[in-house]
Amino acid sequence: MLSLEYNAGFFDGEGCVAICARKPHARGQQSTNLDVRVANTEIPVLLEIQAVFGGAIRTLKGHHKPVYVLHLREAAAARFLQAIAPHSVVKSEQIQVALEYWAFKQAPKSERCYMKYNGNSPGAQMTKKPETIEKELNFNMALHVLKGSSSSV
Repeated sequence: MLSLEYNAGFFDGEGCVAICARKPHARGQQSTNLDVRVANTEIPVLLEIQAVFGGAIRTLKGHHKPVYVLHLREAAAARFLQAIAPHSVVKSEQIQVALEYWAFKQAPKSERCYMKYNGNSPGAQMTKKPETIEKELNFNMALHVLKGSSSSV
């Protein structure tokens, strides 16, 4: 079994985390998913990560070699990110934003309408609509992706 430190370093170099929009529901409401992808031309490390955290591996045709992509969604993605967060260097801020998003998303919808979002802790009174918070978290994630590393926004 690979260490969490190794997994964090591997993810820092070969992975990405995103909050992705899903297709709108029948009533026109759009929701989002937490997605983690790790790609490499060698499959053994991806298989070890998959054995512990789940997910699906797809094979893409590369220029010279096939590229294997491990895709973790929602709870599996959150478990993986929570496990490697203390050891990540390059993508630590992106991971933090993703985990804040996941904590918000896990609150029951009835509570989301009344909670105040301040980092990871639901409070008593809501100051913003849940959709606004999701958009802000998605924007914050995009800023970290564009910056590419760990300097603060």
